[in-house]
Amino acid sequence: MGTLILSLIVGTGALLAPAQRVNEDAKVLKVFSDRVAAYADLRAREEGNLPKLDPGSSPEQIAAHQKQLADRIRAARRDARRGDIFDADVALRIRRFLAADFRGKEGRRLIKAIFEDMPPRVFLAANDPYPGSGPLSNVPPRILQALPPLPEDLEYRFMGRHLILRDSQANIIVDFIFRIVP
Repeated sequence: MGTLILSLIVGTGALLAPAQRVNEDAKVLKVFSDRVAAYADLRAREEGNLPKLDPGSSPEQIAAHQKQLADRIRAARRDARRGDIFDADVALRIRRFLAADFRGKEGRRLIKAIFEDMPPRVFLAANDPYPGSGPLSNVPPRILQALPPLPEDLEYRFMGRHLILRDSQANIIVDFIFRIVP
């Protein structure tokens, strides 16, 4: 009897599909997490090669330090392209995680919140500066809860309908997903 039940469960596959999807999601998000950690390590190495900022540094010194860091990261990632961190599998899963949040009346409120204080639209490319003029885009807490966690100094931002992975210390676009907001 036990063998019959096991063969029915294994034979249909339908009962295993949610668990298999969870396992696939976990594998893909582990790869994403590893890529993000590798980027954070690269940034830490490059920042370690720069002179330390004093607590009383002027805004000009801070801006110069940020530019030096960004330049070093760009040099280290000179071949960076969209999808290096948010590959197609990661983008698919993030879209699926966020799809329910963007539906219905509450979803319309979230989308409206995302578009408040939106930075100017620019051409997006990995390693490019995040637009420095104007406010940073809003990422509602509900959306942040659905997204994979990030290490310190990396953050999610929106630019138009696109999800950006931003390095806040170097003020650069690390990677992005096109048209994630409906």
